[in-house]
Amino acid sequence: MDQLHFLFLQGMQGAFFKRVGDALESRRYRVSRINLCLGDWIYWHGRNTFNFHGHFSEWQNYIDDFFSKNKITDLVLVGEQRRYHKIAIEIARTKGIRVIATDFGYVRPDWIALELNGLNGQSQIPKDIQTINHLNSTLPVIDVTTKFSDSQVNRIFHDIIYSMSTALDFIFFPHYTYNDIRPSLKRYPYSFLKWAKLLINYKKTKDFVARLASGRLNHFTFAMQLEHDYQMISYSDYDDLLEPLEEVVQSFALYSTRDTHLVIKNHPGDFGIRNLKSEVSLLAQKFNVEQRVHFIDGGTSLDLCVQNARGLVTVNSTSGLRALQLGCPVKTLASPVYDMPGLTHQGTLDSFWRNTGKPDSENVSAFINFILNKLHVRGVFFKEPGMSNGVNEFTEKLASQTVGLDDVT
Repeated sequence: MDQLHFLFLQGMQGAFFKRVGDALESRRYRVSRINLCLGDWIYWHGRNTFNFHGHFSEWQNYIDDFFSKNKITDLVLVGEQRRYHKIAIEIARTKGIRVIATDFGYVRPDWIALELNGLNGQSQIPKDIQTINHLNSTLPVIDVTTKFSDSQVNRIFHDIIYSMSTALDFIFFPHYTYNDIRPSLKRYPYSFLKWAKLLINYKKTKDFVARLASGRLNHFTFAMQLEHDYQMISYSDYDDLLEPLEEVVQSFALYSTRDTHLVIKNHPGDFGIRNLKSEVSLLAQKFNVEQRVHFIDGGTSLDLCVQNARGLVTVNSTSGLRALQLGCPVKTLASPVYDMPGLTHQGTLDSFWRNTGKPDSENVSAFINFILNKLHVRGVFFKEPGMSNGVNEFTEKLASQTVGLDDVT
């Protein structure tokens, strides 16, 4: 028991990681944490924590030396594509250290994903539905009914604290270089303006979505993602949101039937830095489909937009998996973990508008049951009682060394 030593790097803002670390310590496992910036320190400092104050160029030697001197066995982190994390992961693999990545679940809203080596594009999930069906046949059936809710308010609160702390990094962590592609503090003025506009347009948006949910509009949905999300940055071929937007609108204009509409749903976490509504309008005009392309932002859930949709298009969002659960055909523009024959449309985007077919419900159920058994724990990051449940199950997975697919592949 005592030989396991867990090193935590940057995680979700809030107390979740520290609580997991405390729980592991209570079981007499060794736990360490390295803080890279003031935001990290705020949420976990004191016993068994270390602060890296060096230049980024010094990080490789520092973490290599830390791994060796402290006999680290497991590296735990959120976001395997962060610049510090990528170097730590590369060195960890050369030393035989297990790399455990976690984030919000592939299944929402009350699941947390954790995998060996990485998530999303780094995931070890088999890309073959027959293999998954075989592996799933021996697993217990999990009740997917939502048990816990998370708090978007708490999440935003902790994000603000973490982001605001960057203003003091020049004093406490002067050489830290940020992972985010956008200046942290710039988000909030844009966000306040955006939400003011959403409140003004709330009734109009709600009425339009009610029309979608009722089935009165023959439509496809395009689920937008966050431009600064690593799903877009690292696991797609697009440089920004405008590229897939133009690709989808142009294809829709050329190959869809004239009685169908395209509803472009913005991501609820978008800060409003880019005026997507205006961009969509310009694209619709460019391809002469102004009357058939609609942009919605705020005031709705994905479920209402897809439950009566002809299909859903996404780059690689987990919204595609949710759409499959609801029986909605899905076309992805990248390769998320659920994109495979037997689940998603394998033809071209151009062919999707006229050749959608309902997903195989048995395959969808098997896929979801498999990943919930093997690659998720039940819980949330920001609200009780789901947070405590997540901490407990997360701790048990780490302690029992049952993270990932090693025992079934």
